[in-house]
Amino acid sequence: MTNASAPAGQDRWLRLAGAIALGVTLLYAIVSVVVRPAMYSDSAWGFVGWYSGKGLPFNYAMAVDQADISKDVVVFPTWWSPGQYILPGLLEMAGLDLGQAITVVVLLCSLLGLVGWFFLYQDFGFPAASSALAVAIIALTRHFALPFGIYNGGEVLLFGIAPWFILLVWRLRQFEWWAVLPLLAGSAVMVFAKLSGLVLSAAMIGAAVMAPIGPWLSKDRLGRAVVAATAVAVMGALFYVVWFSRGSTPTEVHAEAAWWSIGSYVAYVTSASWGAALSLGDLAAWFLLHPSRPVFQSALPIYWLFLPLALATFALVGWRLWRSHAEYLRFVAFLGLGVGVVLVMISARGAGIGTEERHLRIVSLVLFVGIIHSVLDMPGRWVRALFAGVVVVACFYGVTSAAMRAVANSERPLGSRGFRHLAADQALIDYIRSIDTL
Repeated sequence: MTNASAPAGQDRWLRLAGAIALGVTLLYAIVSVVVRPAMYSDSAWGFVGWYSGKGLPFNYAMAVDQADISKDVVVFPTWWSPGQYILPGLLEMAGLDLGQAITVVVLLCSLLGLVGWFFLYQDFGFPAASSALAVAIIALTRHFALPFGIYNGGEVLLFGIAPWFILLVWRLRQFEWWAVLPLLAGSAVMVFAKLSGLVLSAAMIGAAVMAPIGPWLSKDRLGRAVVAATAVAVMGALFYVVWFSRGSTPTEVHAEAAWWSIGSYVAYVTSASWGAALSLGDLAAWFLLHPSRPVFQSALPIYWLFLPLALATFALVGWRLWRSHAEYLRFVAFLGLGVGVVLVMISARGAGIGTEERHLRIVSLVLFVGIIHSVLDMPGRWVRALFAGVVVVACFYGVTSAAMRAVANSERPLGSRGFRHLAADQALIDYIRSIDTL
């Protein structure tokens, strides 16, 4: 290959990867408009707050008084971030039905996320080819396709917003004092998208402090840490006053502490950080936790099975990138450590947040480009072939699950607001309409 043909070949590859990512996204959106999406119960509860809160201050809603169900009380819902229902709600107010509004929000967040991850990967110092390949693969995964069929609220919003916030943190990692305000504003947007954005924001800021090469306790690093700690402290205080103190959240303890399970939770956060970008945990759960043929009673054994592969991958990435991308390696390591420690402690205390890999999705997406670049840079073929096999399986799972979800949605009853109902059948919906006099 000549020097002139190399850039031309790279341009063709970039166009192909971009066409795949854009084409798949638009195809999912078209199917979603035609078939109409469903939504998970978490998102549905948010919309209940949106509708019953009309005429009340922001995020207040009417609810049934548990002490006397003949009465209503005014509550401030704190379990779900407002972004997941405000954005579609505003579009519905503009004239779209709720199903169409959901599709528009998912489409915009998905495109925003794909572009954001591409620019972030390049800002980490990875070439355009590795970055484009990563984005094209992401567009073919299950987690990317899911919200077009079943709206998952904050997850898709976080996918679109997180890379841009990381890019902001990465470019402000010298942490001058003026950086506090943009960091606070960015963190607020993250929390608006999903409450876990608070943990992610704090972990990202902390990881950016630790990422630069140099003595751990240098004067420069300590100065950056003071600025970062100020931003995180103000962010935490505001969140407590504005939101956390007003009601219960998913972090509340609902069971006895299970400190003996810390090892399993560590395996969970480690393995999910490795595989969530490709939805490998979801794929394994389909085989091993399916309600019709469960092999395990929980997802924790799956993460133990994945753990050796995760550790081997981390070792490979560290070995291949420690010279060329040392700052990136530190960032992703401390990001995973920060988020992982919080999840392990919350889970061990008995909070009911579950052990789904989606909680580590953002960490995994940050790591994903490092895995891809390390594999592409390997001199031997067997590692690339093995990785390609895993990617093909993951992408096949993502596309086929999207197709099966569209078929299933087409057979579900369509509500008056333009979205599909997962639990209620047509007879129940007709009955509710017959007795609804409001």
